[in-house]
Amino acid sequence: MRIAQAALGTDAVVQGDIRNVDLPACDAIVILDVLLYLSRNEQAAMLARCADALAPGGLLLLREADADGGLPFQVTRWTEQVASAARGRWRQPLTYRATAEWSTLLADLGFDTEALPMSQGTPFANTLFIGRRSNASVQICPSGHEFPNASISPEMKPQTTARPAQRS
Repeated sequence: MRIAQAALGTDAVVQGDIRNVDLPACDAIVILDVLLYLSRNEQAAMLARCADALAPGGLLLLREADADGGLPFQVTRWTEQVASAARGRWRQPLTYRATAEWSTLLADLGFDTEALPMSQGTPFANTLFIGRRSNASVQICPSGHEFPNASISPEMKPQTTARPAQRS
């Protein structure tokens, strides 16, 4: 926590229970190896809160284990069970999803998502999901091809402002 705050500033790093911490409007959210500790409903609710907090084009970086990852997934699950026991949480419920299921959930929440394997050189089955909150706006008027005689003046059309990604 101290290292992140030193690097990013105290206002940029928030600590708390992920299930109910306030998420301010932001351009990026990073969640690494956390959602497995939540129920399926809590996972979905948390990701919906992320979607609400992110600006259009905002970035979500999510790393979770792939439940369809075969033996490497079994190693991942066993390691998490041992780590939970070491923390005194012998019966810690752990909730995993397959990569395809995470991708579908993120898409349903309005993220354009890419899933990248992150296990090279390790015995684990981790996947990094890079999700961008869609820039698409809700269409409140019919399009011109649906009603050829309808028109919307240019000043009434929704304006989108996409911020370019910054690389470091």
